[in-house]
Amino acid sequence: MEDRKSTFGCYFSLGSASISWMSRKQKSVTLSTAEAEYIAANMASYEAVWLQKLSSEMFGITLDTTVILCDNQSGIHLSKNLVFHDHSKHIDIKYHYI
Repeated sequence: MEDRKSTFGCYFSLGSASISWMSRKQKSVTLSTAEAEYIAANMASYEAVWLQKLSSEMFGITLDTTVILCDNQSGIHLSKNLVFHDHSKHIDIKYHYI
């Protein structure tokens, strides 16, 4: 049975080594591809913050800013737009963490 939820994936590397990767089904049904990509970028940012805290606690090193790459222009514009408009007001507040 299809549940209409999108699947997203991300991976993180440190130098040339992959240190973390995941592929998960999103917890909510999205209304557009832009919204699905925005939520995926948000989940990747949660993972990035967790990895930074883990490396800080385990090794005592502070990593530089993490760059999150997204391949959807609408999702990128939605994350850069600081003023939420009518097209994004239905997105749950927890996804604006990015």
